[in-house]
Amino acid sequence: MSFHSLLFPNDTNIGLKNKQMMTVNNLDAFNEKSITLFNSINYDANNSFNDDSNLSSNIIINPSGNKNLVKNFIQIGQDSEENSSKLKVAVASTIVDKKNIINSIKGKATISPERKDQLYYILNLTERENVDLLVLPENSVPLDYLGLIADFSRRHQRAIVFGLEHIIRGDIAYNYIVNILPFKNSGKNDVAIIFRQKNHYAPKEKELIRGYGLKKPPTQPYRYDLIKWRNLYFSNYYCVELTNIKHRGIFKSKVDFLIASEWNPDVNYFSNLVESVTRDVHCYFIQSNTAQFGDSRITCPKKTVEKDVLRLKGGENDTILVGSINIHDLREFQLMRHNLQLKDKNFKPTPPAFSRKNVLKRINNDSF
Repeated sequence: MSFHSLLFPNDTNIGLKNKQMMTVNNLDAFNEKSITLFNSINYDANNSFNDDSNLSSNIIINPSGNKNLVKNFIQIGQDSEENSSKLKVAVASTIVDKKNIINSIKGKATISPERKDQLYYILNLTERENVDLLVLPENSVPLDYLGLIADFSRRHQRAIVFGLEHIIRGDIAYNYIVNILPFKNSGKNDVAIIFRQKNHYAPKEKELIRGYGLKKPPTQPYRYDLIKWRNLYFSNYYCVELTNIKHRGIFKSKVDFLIASEWNPDVNYFSNLVESVTRDVHCYFIQSNTAQFGDSRITCPKKTVEKDVLRLKGGENDTILVGSINIHDLREFQLMRHNLQLKDKNFKPTPPAFSRKNVLKRINNDSF
């Protein structure tokens, strides 16, 4: 099993590097190098890498923003690839055990045949259901299994978004959300792996980290990624990031959907946030929370009886729920002015100051 490309977008610079083919046998060295490279790029503005000629046409990064907030526009793959007007999405229902989170913070991740089988089972369900995108909760995957997931994504050309367990380097506890996005590189299957550090650590998370003599890494400037993949536009929010009222609206009119990976017991509060973001940003919203808390869902800006494409809570068994989102219909509705939207009623009307120009950019596969 092998895979290629790692993508570490710099907050102030652009860095791409085409890795040698790596087998799972030398994954330890790969893991160490991955974290070292990620941190060197994100915390050393003078660091840069030479672009690989093939990857440069398949991975494009345009940073914008200011000293407090960086927004990367990241394009994965070519515009000529098949346009996904509909996306088949799997939301995982799986229990993320707090003991595993604690073990990762202690530097002793829970690695076992049973846990690997659990992950394989979920991945195989996505193959059976022929989904385009799988979303898993926060802290659901140990770093040791990153190669396994990336190889599955590469071979089957399915996107996977998830939260890694905390990675300890020195006295720092890192918490990354990861996008693994497949594409064709010179006709061969490849993947881009995008790491993004959590911008806002939850209060209890910080307390737990401090309790084991560790600290969180610096998080400013804050960073969010607007990703274009298969001519679809999306971004991620990592659990408590959704509570920042300024941050959760920065991609208004620029995204078809948002993804949130969470380990969150406060489901009532976040349910209100999700429904607000869905209307205010006017997009589909895909949320995956650990099963013991639930409210994993796909929702959209429609009337109450129609807004949830799927929604689930609880259960002891690992499974996925699958729902399809219609990007074409959403964009066509957003092009209408308010008077036509009221007559159409396919979705709730777009909010004030919603940019139709940005909708046209998405339709025309333009960059932001």
